[in-house]
Amino acid sequence: MIIKNGLIPDFSRRKFIKKNLIISEGRIRDIIPVNEKIYENNYRAVIDASGFIVSPGFIDTHSHSDLKSLNSGIDNPKFRQGITTEIAGNCGMSVAPVSQAIIEGLKSLFISIWGNPEYKWKWSGIDSYLKTVKKKSINKISSLIGYSTLRYYISGLDSKAYDAATLKKMEKLIEKEITCGATGISIGIGYAPNIFARPEEYELIARLLKKHNKLLAVHLRDEGDRVIESINEIICYTKKSNPKIHISHIKAYGKQNWSKTEKIIKLIDTLNKTYDITFDSYPYTAGSTMLYSLLPPDMLDKTKPRLIQILKQKSIKKYIRESISNGIENWENYGKTVGLENVMPVGLISKKFREFEGMRLTEIADKLKTDVYSVICDILSAEKLDTSMIMFSMDETNVLQYFKHPRHTVGSDGLFGAKPHPRTYGAFPRVIAHYCRELGAIELIDALRQMTFTAAKRFDLKEIGKIKKNYIADITIFDYNTIKDNADYFNPRQYPNGLKYIIIDGIIKYSNLKS
Repeated sequence: MIIKNGLIPDFSRRKFIKKNLIISEGRIRDIIPVNEKIYENNYRAVIDASGFIVSPGFIDTHSHSDLKSLNSGIDNPKFRQGITTEIAGNCGMSVAPVSQAIIEGLKSLFISIWGNPEYKWKWSGIDSYLKTVKKKSINKISSLIGYSTLRYYISGLDSKAYDAATLKKMEKLIEKEITCGATGISIGIGYAPNIFARPEEYELIARLLKKHNKLLAVHLRDEGDRVIESINEIICYTKKSNPKIHISHIKAYGKQNWSKTEKIIKLIDTLNKTYDITFDSYPYTAGSTMLYSLLPPDMLDKTKPRLIQILKQKSIKKYIRESISNGIENWENYGKTVGLENVMPVGLISKKFREFEGMRLTEIADKLKTDVYSVICDILSAEKLDTSMIMFSMDETNVLQYFKHPRHTVGSDGLFGAKPHPRTYGAFPRVIAHYCRELGAIELIDALRQMTFTAAKRFDLKEIGKIKKNYIADITIFDYNTIKDNADYFNPRQYPNGLKYIIIDGIIKYSNLKS
């Protein structure tokens, strides 16, 4: 194949250069001047990229496509953004390691994140999962090992502290999975059962990651009122071993916390004099997670059927109200920090609540003439816990500050529940269309660097991330003037415009010259 007349990003010089690329056997075999004579009959495919950007394939450093990638083909919404590689297993949630005995339980915890509930799991450890994904996924998946999954594998939803014997068992399990191909370990301190982990568990993780030169991806305990303290908490756990740290979907949510953004960046810059910290974020001012994350942590050690049963009790509704109103130590209290008037449950499919899709919790309460805490419990019960929420909680000026930082990468954090956040379908094109072209807040060359080269280097992805001779030919070709995300909060399942070709391993997987 030859790709001719395209504009190629040269990250070292921060400029675009017009070149021809020769692709053979899955790799970029040569980069030649555009004025050099081409014998087009020598090539099976000729792409005229005149006026288009020929970029390394985009790399999503915060993905939850663990299951969705396995059978969606060209309809995969991440692939259709131009994403050729994803880092899965984030926020402490991975689909390996598992045993047949725990698969259904693990699914029930996180299926509103992963989607694809009907897919049959036939793997056990990270090695067999990666073999499966290599055969089934249209794009490439690397995976972290999630600590909620590790904990669930060993002790289910038990909230008790680990004794020395259990810690040793955990150490052996981590060693096995890291040596079998895991990119690193992710922790999601706010999610059960990771939420029950003690400091000695995090210290063990840090030591093993340092030993194997792997990365720790961190969903902080609190990204709102206690975000600064939560960053320092991670340093307390890791300072002795000092592994590489990557903070997931960094933010300061809740209007009262927007002013903390500069403090966060200053803190990370100071810490980077001693430690090695990077971070990712997505280009939206609303976040998303499971609706049951509004519940106090001491309710999360219950099985799904038991929790649904408990939510129907009047006393529990009162307890949830008091917990959100008064707070609980070391709990990320979304309800109070974001404000329930800013929370929109999504993916409502039950007969009782589907008519309220697109409304905030307080609006639903007003319609039903009841209190908002009863609404939370009733929705979770009716939807069998399998629903998500969108939280309108951030400021765009602050979001842009993270994107301008040299140690930032882009992560979609795309979820796959009944109704996803628009980032699942549009995050990467939105960076280019909105932040680069419309706002002029970020230079295109810098945005592409974050989305490709910086991401590949940080997650130790070999021979991808830039257009270089003998590198793997994972390439995304787009029209800078027309690329645009179309997904929104009410109609999120809309593919972007402006992507012309998506090439993986030198093979054209997608082409569309019309949009």
